[in-house]
Amino acid sequence: MVRRILHPPTYQFHRSSGQARVRIDGRDHYLGTYGSPESHERYQDLIHTWRLHQCESDHFTHTIDDLALLYLAHAKQHYHKDDRETSEVHCTRSALRFLVATAGPKRARDFGPKLLKEVRDQMVSAGCAARHPPAGPIGAPGRDD
Repeated sequence: MVRRILHPPTYQFHRSSGQARVRIDGRDHYLGTYGSPESHERYQDLIHTWRLHQCESDHFTHTIDDLALLYLAHAKQHYHKDDRETSEVHCTRSALRFLVATAGPKRARDFGPKLLKEVRDQMVSAGCAARHPPAGPIGAPGRDD
């Protein structure tokens, strides 16, 4: 069986109307004024729906909350020593607390550098992270670890 790589339909400019459009399964969907934030948001929603129909999994609909719970369950199972959880589980839970508080209900596909910066800023303001991590690998000369 040949495996087909599916590329999402492209965001296009409809010259005669000045609107953004996307053609999905032979049907044009007009998104609003070309280049506007609303048209890009509508495009993302249509592509999201298109992807759901292309695959059987719902992995495009996970929220940050969903992934945090899944990862915490993985950490509890993976980080064990002598039938007890290691401190890594506590560290993971602490880090995820800031992530969920800042971006929990957002879809994972919408998480990017700006949200990551917000999470980091929350951690820094709470005193749980350094503003600028030390340069170089751990154990490098000039680093006190």
